[in-house]
Amino acid sequence: MFSVHWVARDKETEPVLIEEGFLTSLDKVASACKRRISVLRSDNPGAPPDGFIVLDSDGTVVHRWFEPLEPSA
Repeated sequence: MFSVHWVARDKETEPVLIEEGFLTSLDKVASACKRRISVLRSDNPGAPPDGFIVLDSDGTVVHRWFEPLEPSA
């Protein structure tokens, strides 16, 4: 089982949202989360997540992903 912590960059210990109970494969969880990032950002305008961290049932981080930073002008 996996849980997903939606986090802002440099604030990984302060999740915006935690979702638990994913029973599918890690690849499917990661793909689904990448597709959902824009929705989660819209739903949390005061503290929009930049990415997510996936933890296994033991609480071990097994995957992390962050939106690429936009290049500075």
